[in-house]
Amino acid sequence: MSRAVTTNDPVERYGLTQLDALPLSMLDEPLDFVSADHFRQRSLCRVLQSFARSRHVPRECADKITAFLTHDLSLHHQDEDADLFPTLRKRAEPEDGLSTILARLSDDHREASPLVLEIVAALSVKPKRGGIAISAAAAETMFAYVEGEQRHLSVEAGIVLVIARKRLTTADLRELSRSMKTRRGVKAA
Repeated sequence: MSRAVTTNDPVERYGLTQLDALPLSMLDEPLDFVSADHFRQRSLCRVLQSFARSRHVPRECADKITAFLTHDLSLHHQDEDADLFPTLRKRAEPEDGLSTILARLSDDHREASPLVLEIVAALSVKPKRGGIAISAAAAETMFAYVEGEQRHLSVEAGIVLVIARKRLTTADLRELSRSMKTRRGVKAA
């Protein structure tokens, strides 16, 4: 018989430890790193939906989400738009049909940006006490972001990463790793 673990730490209680930074050693396997980042983003979506429904966010959770959205998500989008997608465009076969998909995914990144900024603004207010009240407009923004992000992540995981694993060469993966490490200030070996 298992017992549910209870904690007073809202970050743990809401599962936001899943947003913790990935081990930098994972950058040696760039497609695995991107995939793990997608897991983190799906975790974020689940939590944002919960907070949008309850219309309340504990301050510690808001800080964790804001840090993820302003730092980690930005790096992830750069990894894809500056490195993964262009490299995959070079390696993809016509039958892969990736041109339109990759263009759409880059558009998704740009279109999500204003929603991310609105979410960050909503989560950055100073609470009167006990956490942050989420307005109806901010809740709708969160729901809209989650809806678009879930679709986006499904395409990336189910199509893009599958084809990338088939098409990218060892040299491509080494270069992706190097670029991703440089972006994060990690010295490449």
